[in-house]
Amino acid sequence: AIQAKVLRVVEAKELERLGGTETIKVDVRIICATNKNLEDLMEDSSILERILYPEREFEGREYKTNLAGSYNLANIYLALSIGKHFGIDAGQAKEAISKYLPASKRSELVKMGETSFIVDCYNANPTSMKLALESFFRSIKSPRGVILGDMLELGSFAGEEHKKIVEFISKYDLDQTVLIGPQFKKALEAYQFKYEWFPTSIEAKNWFRNQKFDGFTFLLKGSRG
Repeated sequence: AIQAKVLRVVEAKELERLGGTETIKVDVRIICATNKNLEDLMEDSSILERILYPEREFEGREYKTNLAGSYNLANIYLALSIGKHFGIDAGQAKEAISKYLPASKRSELVKMGETSFIVDCYNANPTSMKLALESFFRSIKSPRGVILGDMLELGSFAGEEHKKIVEFISKYDLDQTVLIGPQFKKALEAYQFKYEWFPTSIEAKNWFRNQKFDGFTFLLKGSRG
């Protein structure tokens, strides 16, 4: 019941006060935060339907998704919940999610020869970069590597945010780290670990063509600019 009420506020942009009869128009955004793992909350909940990643269970049946990255969990669950609220057949909704093939560099899993790439570089910001890295580190085993490009349009926060990303990846075991762009170059000055840096993606691409990464999985993340 509460889920339907929240969806009404978000979708229809209207609500009624407790005990009132007047419909009030609102323009709000709901921001939620938790210090617990979202996947654990989904799995442990006795109220919400249980969802697994990458195989998800909804109303007693498991479905796979072609979306790479556990950060897509919340979006998929919300899509199923909204569909259920509006009376869309659950089987059809789950089948549609299972058949969906990501494109346009959004959470794509691409195989090139013996090397796999998680391509998530439609755009990048500090939050999406961190979520993509966390998912990658949890789910991908060695041999593994990251190819990260500068996050653009951060203004005065660019230096600090790129340093945070460099500090984060420096704590993990990676078989190959490739960083691209002037912002990452500046951020790297304060850290000592094995990496390759290139000023542009073209130079990185030319270098990559001459390497052999059979069996590797890479996360490719950055801003398109």
